[in-house]
Amino acid sequence: MLIGSETVDGVFTPGELLKIALAACSGMSSDQPLARRLGDDYQVRIDVSGPADREAERYPVLDEKMVIDLSALTPAERERVLTVVERAIDQVCTVGRTLKAGAEVNFTVDERSREDRQVDERSREDRQVDERSREDRQVDERSREDRQVDERSREDRQVDERSREGQQAGG
Repeated sequence: MLIGSETVDGVFTPGELLKIALAACSGMSSDQPLARRLGDDYQVRIDVSGPADREAERYPVLDEKMVIDLSALTPAERERVLTVVERAIDQVCTVGRTLKAGAEVNFTVDERSREDRQVDERSREDRQVDERSREDRQVDERSREDRQVDERSREDRQVDERSREGQQAGG
């Protein structure tokens, strides 16, 4: 997904993504009540519109419209479905609830300098070097143990050779 300004073709603006998020959340929030009453294969489209206030840099109003065929329902069933769908969206659509409540947005900046990032990178590299050094020490220790075993085996062979020589000389 590409994000950019409205002057660039083939990208979504942040405002469009906001509208998409609202439509998707409303659609997901209303899915179970609609499927329960209309069947799993119902067709629905949710449109979200609203012009941006460029001076205030915000969307003062967002209008949602659900497009769905309810012609197979009686007027009472239709009213019941609309009530249940609106209630479901009002109760569980996190995006809509957040927009309606006017969420507090907290913005921070990570002020790490390039030097700090370089220190972090060096620390990571040092940990990698330390890990390689530890592995090298383990390999060195195994090699030392292998040499000791080889030395003992060589000494054992020499003792065996002397014993045979002694037996041959005495025997």
